[in-house]
Formats: sequence, C-alpha cells, structure tokens
Amino acid sequence: LLSALSVLTTLLQYHFFKYVTDSEMILPSKPLTLRNYFCDDGAVPSYSVCNGFSNQILGHAAYITTLIESGSNIRIPDAYITNGVQTEGDGKGALLNVFANKDNSLPLSSIINTERLIGMVRKQGVDACLVPHE
Repeated sequence: LLSALSVLTTLLQYHFFKYVTDSEMILPSKPLTLRNYFCDDGAVPSYSVCNGFSNQILGHAAYITTLIESGSNIRIPDAYITNGVQTEGDGKGALLNVFANKDNSLPLSSIINTERLIGMVRKQGVDACLVPHE
C-alpha cells in the first residue's frame, strides 16, 4: 500500500506534469537518453490503458506499483486517451471499454513528465521504458 501511495503521489504532484523545468528534475540513478527511454522495437506494453481521465492515471499508478512490488521490468504504454466515449455495447447491456489507439489518444509523454516517472521507477530497483504510442 505504501508503494502504491508513493507512485500515485508522484503521478499527481504538480511538478510531475510537463511544465517542470530541467533544473527542477530529480535525476534518476540511470541517466535517461533516447536510447534507453523507449523500449526496444516490438516490445509489448506491460498493461493496457483504458478510458476515463482519472481512471487512466490511477490505472498507470496501480499497474506500475504492482510491477515494482513484483520486481518486474515495466514497459509503460506511451498512451493517454483523450476521447474515451463508450458507444459499443457488449450484447449483454453493458458498454465495452475503449482502449488507446492513434485516433483517440495522445502519447502519455505529452501529458506527464515520463522521464521523471521512469527515473522514479528505476530508483525502486526495476527497469522501465516507454512503448511508443501507436
């Protein structure tokens, strides 16, 4: 629970979002470069991103926390859904979830400071990278 709160707090802190200046960044233990910031070609995300603005942030925090606690390397989907309107039914009276694609979302890295996120994850002793937005 403490680890989950730590990740969630980091995700929600005002200085985590894109308007942070480089001088305010906490440097990760493993320097981030374009070479180690994104996953290798063909990498599959560790989890899926589903609709709802706040649900997405909570989902990222929950998945990342769980993977840190399990000691697993984390492949973060570089996606943030901006149009998650649910219109398709499942045939049983419920609406189907909307998942990220090029038409309904932006890269997560355009919304939050993913370099800081990856640096925070790496300080927990596991590796992390972004799976490019597709």
